[in-house]
Amino acid sequence: MEAALEAGKKIGCLTSKVSIVRNNKGKLAEETVIKMLSIDREQYDEISEMIENNPDTSDSDIAEAILDKRDATSDV
Repeated sequence: MEAALEAGKKIGCLTSKVSIVRNNKGKLAEETVIKMLSIDREQYDEISEMIENNPDTSDSDIAEAILDKRDATSDV
């Protein structure tokens, strides 16, 4: 139960970040968004790339895909 709650929090937090990156692309400088979200360049690029490669995918689905990818690489 706690694991599911923690996973939900991660997805929710990352979904918000994906939404902010998507909504500010071309409006704000990338560095401004990075500072605003307190993320590093690598995280920003990962989110940005997923948005560019999957423009019709919902923010929550992109967040889940990023977390799945991170989980898969951390098990190696």
